[in-house]
Amino acid sequence: MEMRRYNLAVLGISKTHWTHEQMQMKTASVAAVSASVGLSIHKGKTKVLKFKAENNNPITIDGETLENVESFTYLGSIIDEQGGSDADVKARIGKARTAFLQLKNIDHRGRYENDELQLDGARKDCPGQDELC
Repeated sequence: MEMRRYNLAVLGISKTHWTHEQMQMKTASVAAVSASVGLSIHKGKTKVLKFKAENNNPITIDGETLENVESFTYLGSIIDEQGGSDADVKARIGKARTAFLQLKNIDHRGRYENDELQLDGARKDCPGQDELC
């Protein structure tokens, strides 16, 4: 039998916040439905992020406590427990800065500045700058 692995993100978004009991019931329901079709939830990889939660009781699956995290990345965006976008914006700026600094040494034709070719295409060791060697 072939073993398949799936990654699943369950995002609880509603107009009214879920209570701890509702979240525990939803988690147990997902585990039960998964088991009924032959899937199992990897409890070591499953994380819980509580958004502005007052109740800090743990969420469990089959008696095992799931790890609470302060933030995680979902589809390239950082989601944190405060609901703000500061961490996501800082991460995106950092990635853009890194990409920009990598391009710093490339001229407008896509060549590196330290190449032996100059911008006009003539080699540095040519007798005349206008002729190509």
